Amino acid sequence: MPYVLPQPLTPSAAEPGTVYTVASGDLRPAANVTGWPSQQKLEADLAAALTDLGRTVRRAHDVDETKGQGFMDGALHVDLGRASVVELPEEETRRRLDATTPEWPIMHAVLHGVTRDQFMARHRANHLNVAYAPDAATADKALRAKAALFEELGLRVHLCGGVSL
Repeated sequence: MPYVLPQPLTPSAAEPGTVYTVASGDLRPAANVTGWPSQQKLEADLAAALTDLGRTVRRAHDVDETKGQGFMDGALHVDLGRASVVELPEEETRRRLDATTPEWPIMHAVLHGVTRDQFMARHRANHLNVAYAPDAATADKALRAKAALFEELGLRVHLCGGVSL
């Protein structure tokens, strides 16, 4: 089944005077269940302190009673797709290099079957993980190998755009 990128979400406005909490969790469900009582105490203590300062506290995500904990632990995901590297004029490459930090290399790429806006909406970034290949057949092999590796590591793999494996 092809993976469809979601439409960009319109963030809701934060309520004035409200502090939103996020409880990031562990990929190990047992660790989250074990740590949940300590997290609840921490959240209660934080809410009391902030309430004394005139603030309201809200969780940014729900507690999942069926799991017995309220950490954000949904699995890790990775999106894989195909792209082609394109050459741009030297002036454009220089402009882009000047607009970023030297720690981030620049690659000019055209994503297959995924628009820039779809990519940015899903990831809130414009960073790619790249495997270079000399031709389409080798690129497909690299994509299959990356997908297998990520699945072995426990990540949920989504194939994006014009990918057919």
